[in-house]
Amino acid sequence: MSVPPLAAVIVHPVKDFQRWQEAFDSHGDARAANGITGYAVNHLLGDDTNVTIYLQGKDMETLKRFSDSPDLKQAMQEAGVTGPPTMLFVNSVGGAEY
Repeated sequence: MSVPPLAAVIVHPVKDFQRWQEAFDSHGDARAANGITGYAVNHLLGDDTNVTIYLQGKDMETLKRFSDSPDLKQAMQEAGVTGPPTMLFVNSVGGAEY
């Protein structure tokens, strides 16, 4: 398993997961154009209104620029995000697949 070295982890509440998922999927070209190289989407077990997104990027500046972009803020609003996101920028120091 190859663990990307840099990522942004975003956690936020959503009104309707299906609506949010459709909006997220339709924003893929914008993510790619802004240097996002991959992602994973999760929600809490038993609570699909609490979403966690793992975005891998080329470099930390790219991740921060994308996370601050007006386009992303607009897309989140249209997707039904109901509260401010928690954003963590992480640097992988190891990992394994079993």
